[in-house]
Amino acid sequence: MSVAYYQIHGVGLEVQTSAPDLLRLVHQCLAPYAAAPAAAPSLRFELSWDPRDWMVPTHARRFLHYGSLRAFALDGRLYFTDYLSCLILEPGHRLVRGYLSEASLRENGERVFIHLLFTVTLFEALRQHGLFFLHAAALESPEQEGYLFVANAYSGKTSLTLALIQQGFRYLSDDTVFLRPVPEGLEVLPWIRPFHIASEVIPLYPELSHLAGRPDSFPGHSKKDLRPEECYPDRQIRRLLNPAWLFFPSLTAEPHSRLQPLSSGEALPLLLPQSLAVMFDLKLAPEHLQALKRLLRSARSFRLWSGTDIKTDPGRLREVLDQARNQGAKS
Repeated sequence: MSVAYYQIHGVGLEVQTSAPDLLRLVHQCLAPYAAAPAAAPSLRFELSWDPRDWMVPTHARRFLHYGSLRAFALDGRLYFTDYLSCLILEPGHRLVRGYLSEASLRENGERVFIHLLFTVTLFEALRQHGLFFLHAAALESPEQEGYLFVANAYSGKTSLTLALIQQGFRYLSDDTVFLRPVPEGLEVLPWIRPFHIASEVIPLYPELSHLAGRPDSFPGHSKKDLRPEECYPDRQIRRLLNPAWLFFPSLTAEPHSRLQPLSSGEALPLLLPQSLAVMFDLKLAPEHLQALKRLLRSARSFRLWSGTDIKTDPGRLREVLDQARNQGAKS
């Protein structure tokens, strides 16, 4: 039996498997959180390569369809599957058991297991421990104010992150964070991952020139992986408390970027799809929604229509964001 231990923002995780190659895949995902063995981990994964018969009960209720991933619920158990592999989150969210089929790797590749099946299951288990996923980039300004950019993939979050690092900002994440309610308000914590940088962005930053010769992050997508500490070794932070600014970016072909102020009521429908798990488990929904509401209370919200001016001159972004201060009081 191979065993590895991780610590994700205070949540101890033990991964058990009889297959070292499977543990290698998991470690690709969790390496930044590697930790010493824990006597009583908060969460345990028991994983196997062994082929199994179809493990999702036929009368389970489907509650998620995302790419090749499906998720079902029955009697407190949650089943995450691509119809080839299956991970089962047991009641109480302290045990995940299941298997990875080699057919999953042949058909979808390792990346789908690491960044979809395993990660989505893990994120749902972490919700039981007060960590709520949000698809967002997060940074801290030189004035020590927190900025979140909440959006789907291919909305420019990484490009915005790079542009602001050049302006003296420190980064938490370029893509994914966790929200955690604390007595002081709302804590924002990173899901540590390499940046995925679009090839067309590389020429804008001399320090990224070495990425041009690297293979794409995954086939069919012209992005390059960068561990940001390679280029920005002293610019990472570990947490934000009560972010002051919340932006929902969208790429446009307009020559000038612009802002649209949003009330909390207008921002919430944009926020919810980027924290998709809110309604996966109805018992957890009130606490999850409360975390999102704390974010909306702490931050002023804006739509950010990113034009070609930012694309050609990243320094322009700080000017655009500073306009938010002149858009009136928070609704």
